Amino acid sequence: MSSPTSPLPPDADLETLIATWESAHDDLLELLDSLDDEQWSAATDLPGWSVADVVAHITWLELWLMGDAEPTHEPDWSTLPHAASDKAKFMETPVDRRRSWSREEVMAETRETLARRLASLRTDFTDRSDAYVGPFGPGNIGGLVQQRTFDTWVHEQDIRRAVAVPGGLDSPGARASATQIAPGLGKIVGKGAGAAVGESVRFIVTEPGVAFDVAIVVGDDGRARMVESVEAPMVTLTMPFESFMLATGGRAPDWRSTVTVEGDADLAERVLASMTLTP
Repeated sequence: MSSPTSPLPPDADLETLIATWESAHDDLLELLDSLDDEQWSAATDLPGWSVADVVAHITWLELWLMGDAEPTHEPDWSTLPHAASDKAKFMETPVDRRRSWSREEVMAETRETLARRLASLRTDFTDRSDAYVGPFGPGNIGGLVQQRTFDTWVHEQDIRRAVAVPGGLDSPGARASATQIAPGLGKIVGKGAGAAVGESVRFIVTEPGVAFDVAIVVGDDGRARMVESVEAPMVTLTMPFESFMLATGGRAPDWRSTVTVEGDADLAERVLASMTLTP
């Protein structure tokens, strides 16, 4: 039986997924409403982005996924050295367009966009397996809602770190984010760390926040798979939930100081060096 601080069940129905998405956005809006103007402009861990920029990004991405066209805008790239790649420039352009907006204008667009998306989710879909076609191609609505909940919660945490207001580690959005990221542990251990057949790594993620205990084992076919437990793991890594999410999100490098390592030191180091899944 899951507890309030365990990951969201991976087979959660669409109603639960939508409620979790709504909760994540309500938490974000509540946090944003509590900030003063200095906090609104605070720099985040994301290169070149303030709190206001992160909010603009969240809103634009939701609009883009709903098929809304963005007006043409060409930033002054000489002032934005952090946006070097084509992908970074693609993400930067709508954010830069909103830099001339007032806080009130940004928040009004955010609220209207989230309300539109929520109405669509509630009326246009009935099951998590319902087809959805977006900019990334065909998929199912359950997968999209899970991904968007994860993205919103992660950015809420970016904002919380920027303004020194911790919290939200045991929220529905946090539980959904743990479920979203956990399947990537196989990639970390297998492809990233290059673990060999028969090698295994146990991850113990502790409170405060979402807590879980899983292991990754490399099978005879060379594939790394998640299992509930393993009798004698080669490596056991124990870390707080916040550190786990910082590590997998490529944020705040000081997370490593919170990790307890048991077992093979070389394999452990290779795993820890490969933790980033969503930079």
